[in-house]
Amino acid sequence: MSVDLIVIPSGSEFLYWNTIKTRFLSLITPQEKESIGDISLIRSKAGLKEIVEDNHQLSLDASYSLQLKVPSTLGFTLFSNEGDNMGLEEYDMALEFLEDYGRNLEAETIKTLAASWKKLNYHYEITSSGGRSLMECSLFVALTSAIAYECCGYVMVMGDELDLKVGVYKPEQFKLAKWTKFWRG
Repeated sequence: MSVDLIVIPSGSEFLYWNTIKTRFLSLITPQEKESIGDISLIRSKAGLKEIVEDNHQLSLDASYSLQLKVPSTLGFTLFSNEGDNMGLEEYDMALEFLEDYGRNLEAETIKTLAASWKKLNYHYEITSSGGRSLMECSLFVALTSAIAYECCGYVMVMGDELDLKVGVYKPEQFKLAKWTKFWRG
């Protein structure tokens, strides 16, 4: 079973892989660092796959996956809100989406975040696919937190895989999340 989270950015510039990587490594334990070894990032777009350099700036509608020494299904995609299946290019849809999932936020924060999301017109989706290792649960939280920190964003929790309720969280809140359910496939 795939687990997906959305990070809603507040920064207008697309992130660089080296900033995500540095933050990610700061959020995992020394034992996890040793186990995962060197990290490579694979970019997939239009059927082509390539290893990206550390100074690579992420691009829209490309999928990225982490290549680690341990088995991993971790990845993320930078999506444009235009033409997505959620209709997020419209302020009202972004507002409704945030009102549904941002139950833990004040109404004014939801309105501000919806307006910003519509203006920026993109979001990150972080994925852990089926077949994950036990370590992947904590790496997933660290990767999501790293992206959220670096884009000054919020993490949208839409399911019950974590000990956080459905809601929209700042990275400093989300980084403490623990998985309550574990699926290998």
